[in-house]
Amino acid sequence: MAPSRRESLSAYPGATMRTLTNGSIQHGTQIFSPELRNTPTTYYAEDSGVGLAMRFCCQGYGRNIGVVGLGAGTIAAYGRRYDKIRFYEINPAVYPIAQHAFTYMRDSAAQVDSVEGDARTTLANEPPMGFDVLVVDAFSATPSRSTYSPPRLWTSTGDTSPPRYHRFPYLQHPCRS
Repeated sequence: MAPSRRESLSAYPGATMRTLTNGSIQHGTQIFSPELRNTPTTYYAEDSGVGLAMRFCCQGYGRNIGVVGLGAGTIAAYGRRYDKIRFYEINPAVYPIAQHAFTYMRDSAAQVDSVEGDARTTLANEPPMGFDVLVVDAFSATPSRSTYSPPRLWTSTGDTSPPRYHRFPYLQHPCRS
């Protein structure tokens, strides 16, 4: 049975887990047991808002999914054949961690790519992407590369508290109309 967003990951004793954190913020957890390896966890679990959007969106055709904030790449676990998932990540240290320490992106059935840089600028400057779903999980603070602390990778059970949501400037045309 897949973990729910309210369930403590400690309910899987003996399972190897990896959690990506930066400071006190958790950016993704993966359970490395054969039956749960490709299961989205924590606040992206199947019963979360993102999980429900992925389940009910776009039946019958490939989905075009945009994600602001890569973290561990957990949303790639929702990828199906013919889906496209495009991650936007401002911190250049995150992509190599998501790609090599976690398997969500590698194991996804979707076509997955990642764009480095501030998603607000990137989305404003690229042609309309026609996203069916646009997930925004990022900080609202003005970025400064000099203030980043390196993300940390933990192999342990993680805190399952929900993310903090922030306001973002209006983005024109990021989603399918």
